[in-house]
Amino acid sequence: MSTAVAIDGRTVRNSGAGNPEANVRLFSALRHEEAIAQVRVPPQTTETTQVAALLDPVDVAGTVITADAADTQHATDRYLIGREAD
Repeated sequence: MSTAVAIDGRTVRNSGAGNPEANVRLFSALRHEEAIAQVRVPPQTTETTQVAALLDPVDVAGTVITADAADTQHATDRYLIGREAD
């Protein structure tokens, strides 16, 4: 098992039936060898509000979590520390 998990968001282009505002946005957690979790980001929010929804079902204790700059939030830090992740 890997001791590192990367989290990142993506927009599925052209998934909104011609309306860019309706494009599907996904937030994923990946071990280096496989995707382990993914949630759809609700409209009117961003991936930064979905960290718990994404990682709650994943055992992250002792795991190094990497993310891009969008996820460097105090709430994310508190969540990860509470889950004993690094």
